Amino acid sequence: MPMPSLPIEHVVDLMLENAAFDRMLGCMTEVHPGMAGVDPARPQTSPDLDGGEIAQAPTTSRNIDCDPKHYLPNGLAQLAGGTNRGFVTDFARTHPTSTSAERREIMGYYPRGFLPALHTLAEHFVVCDHWFSSLPGPTWINRLFAHAGTSLGHVSEPGSLFSHRLHLYDERTLYDELHDAGVPWRIYFGDVPQSLCNRWSGGSHRAPTRRRRRSRPTSRTPGGTTSWTASRRLFGMSHHFQSLIQHPGRRGALMARAHEALEDGWSQAKLATDR
Repeated sequence: MPMPSLPIEHVVDLMLENAAFDRMLGCMTEVHPGMAGVDPARPQTSPDLDGGEIAQAPTTSRNIDCDPKHYLPNGLAQLAGGTNRGFVTDFARTHPTSTSAERREIMGYYPRGFLPALHTLAEHFVVCDHWFSSLPGPTWINRLFAHAGTSLGHVSEPGSLFSHRLHLYDERTLYDELHDAGVPWRIYFGDVPQSLCNRWSGGSHRAPTRRRRRSRPTSRTPGGTTSWTASRRLFGMSHHFQSLIQHPGRRGALMARAHEALEDGWSQAKLATDR
């Protein structure tokens, strides 16, 4: 029996980072009442080191001077045995001189409409509210899971592309599977693609599949063939690239441009965003 034809010709995976689900999309319970987001009538709370409780509350703060850490020990402390009640205490221990206002910011979420691109997409399309990271840890490791479904046991970032802790990974990747299946793919990047650390996808025969990201994708795929495109935030940001990634407060410029590009010419495309 022949395989049914799919209405999707292109899959674009826009990989973002640096903000939690509740902070970015928790407000979407206004649109999707059954979503696992923020319930303003019964907000979740997290204990502070002084014994008080800090509740989720709207915020319009775009940045915070003290960066909440997202390494594996911090992630485990924040999950607090599955209760999700360790975010404030982990922040307070990481930044012992932090103010009460900064600790309250950890439980903040953006009101509906504050992130125009992301909130508009969430209002009209699917939101996956139980799509968890592969490992409650740093960006680098979770990107490796996105490439190949494994980090080969590594749970820490190397720190930079020139660190002695940098590893090369020889497991098969998603891109090897796509290549062998005859499915065209590309990675659009802003500076250096992390996927170069994957030996399988780093060969010279794969090189044309990576392109420096412009304002919109320029490659097209023959009709009837599904393609895969990944647009990546990676190490070593340029000033221009930093203005586009989904750091808190950047308000989704990259996401908006990607969606506009698809509407402009890739009508049979699926845009997926994750962080």
